[in-house]
Amino acid sequence: MNFFEYQRQAQKNTRYLVFLFTLAVCLLVFSTGLATWIVRTTLFSDQGEIPLTANLWLDVLQYPQAYIFSSLLTLLVILLGATYKWQTLGTSGHRIAQYMGAIPVSATTKDSDQRKLLNVVEEMSIAAGMTPPPVYILPGKTTINAFAAGLTPSESVIAVTEGAIHQLRRDELQGVVAHEISHIIHGDTRLNVKLIGYLAGIVTIGLIGRIMLEMVGRGRYRSRSSNRSSKGGSEGQALLVIVGVGLTLFIIGYLGVFVGRMIRAAVSRQREFLADASAIQFTRFPEGLAGALTKINLVGSDLGNARSEEFSHMCFESPKRSSLLSFAFLSTHPPTEERIARIDKRFLDPEFVGKNVRIKKEPIKSVTAVKDFSSQQIVNSIGIPDPAKIFAASVVLQSTLPILHEGEDPVLEAKALILGLFNMSNKNEKIISLILTYEGERVAELFQKRFVELKSLPRDHVLATLELCIPTLREQGTNSKMSFLKTTEYLIKSDKVLDYNEVALFFILENQLLPTPDRERQKLSTLTSVKPSALLILSALADHGHQAQYDGLKSFHSALQVLGWKKQSMVSQEEMSLPNFRKAFSELKKLRAKDKETFFNSLLVCVEHDSKISANELEFLRSIAVNLEIPIPMNP
Repeated sequence: MNFFEYQRQAQKNTRYLVFLFTLAVCLLVFSTGLATWIVRTTLFSDQGEIPLTANLWLDVLQYPQAYIFSSLLTLLVILLGATYKWQTLGTSGHRIAQYMGAIPVSATTKDSDQRKLLNVVEEMSIAAGMTPPPVYILPGKTTINAFAAGLTPSESVIAVTEGAIHQLRRDELQGVVAHEISHIIHGDTRLNVKLIGYLAGIVTIGLIGRIMLEMVGRGRYRSRSSNRSSKGGSEGQALLVIVGVGLTLFIIGYLGVFVGRMIRAAVSRQREFLADASAIQFTRFPEGLAGALTKINLVGSDLGNARSEEFSHMCFESPKRSSLLSFAFLSTHPPTEERIARIDKRFLDPEFVGKNVRIKKEPIKSVTAVKDFSSQQIVNSIGIPDPAKIFAASVVLQSTLPILHEGEDPVLEAKALILGLFNMSNKNEKIISLILTYEGERVAELFQKRFVELKSLPRDHVLATLELCIPTLREQGTNSKMSFLKTTEYLIKSDKVLDYNEVALFFILENQLLPTPDRERQKLSTLTSVKPSALLILSALADHGHQAQYDGLKSFHSALQVLGWKKQSMVSQEEMSLPNFRKAFSELKKLRAKDKETFFNSLLVCVEHDSKISANELEFLRSIAVNLEIPIPMNP
């Protein structure tokens, strides 16, 4: 299964999930409306009999007011409960992490354990072709667990317990992090946030019923004498209605929660198996993941948090201890033993585990970068890094991180490096003056210092270097980030020639530093609806990859054949502006999985028109892909 198949499967699961929860909500609304109507009719009828007769439906049709009112009220409560939960959590994974009590890890931390975690996340992210997400730690937790959260890759975070950092070897921590990155890449984090909202809406019904019963319970002693005196009167009947409706809502609401958790568990368990398989594909070292799961069996995964149950499907392993009332079909995770058995059965043998012998991992040898790539190599590598890519990422880390942290201020170093990446071939007085004006003397000095080093930077390290600088700048205030983005934009425009690759890199930087709320992205786009944006990106790619205008035009028209579009002109230079590129990337990343795959194939045909893809073309293609949330690993 390749990346696009995973995406289609995630979208299919989402539609399936929406259908099941819609069905559950419809049954809840129907049941609540009918039960409320029965309670009301029974208590206010002369005979006091439950109207479960053959004429029940005729009675409902004849006097539908109570039924319709209670049904609409039930639906409104469910929708308000789900909406409130989604608004509370927001679109970003930061709120969920904070909600769980996690604290952010600074990109400039000097703590050795935190630095190890950051390096593993950065290494695995860069290898996978995505910008490293913000990292959180669940402090004071001696158990082993982790989770990823966020609607989109640019809004996602990874959180790990303190126990996982201290007790897992580096290869085991790699397995856990690779598992969580797989959830981000394959769209599971979006699905997980939806699940929380759906369940919150359903549980609201049960909560209202419980509140009604508690109100009656608290007031019954105070009103006992008055209830006796008014027995059989309107006050007594009203009290019975409240009890009847409250008990009905309580029973139906928690039955709905039971069904909702069954649905959540069924979807979640399958995604956990897929994430385990992807983590092994990433690292090619199953012992690391198996070792982490084995240690979880020994020390546990409990988070000791009252909110753990609500977020259990997001975690690496179930955060709640099993109890006598636990049922397999309600578990959000497969049994740990089953997951281990699928990875490496040796870890189920107590004698093997008891020896506690570190399994030696074969060293990964350096891979010499090749100059030409095939489209099939690229497609097969999307979202699936291997040890060679992880090694390539570690090389970039070793060359970039010391620069970021050797100076007195990592933020200034990151700014200087990024500005250098956007101006690797042209250091003139105008550029230095611009940096001096907007970013200050120290950044201008560091820019000149790093300029020589960046001139020799391999082309396929540019994107990775940018992505490694981003976490340091994320921690700055909004005004500071906006100011730096404006400086970068001035730098891009300074030579009055729009470099398309610089444009693509700029929007990666902008999207990571100032991600926009993406609730509107729930409505996916079709290729036809974003045709101008698709033509803009295709035109830029055709123009960038071919010296001769005729060759660029031929590659452009070849790409159009993949899309089924005829007689289209390339977008003119006048229309190649930053606002138009911003709109194009924003629209194209909303494409349905099937349409996104078709568009990406058209990009491949465009760059491979001359039967090869150069390193320069590949780097621009990777930059476009990151903006479209398609993670192409390094050196595929």
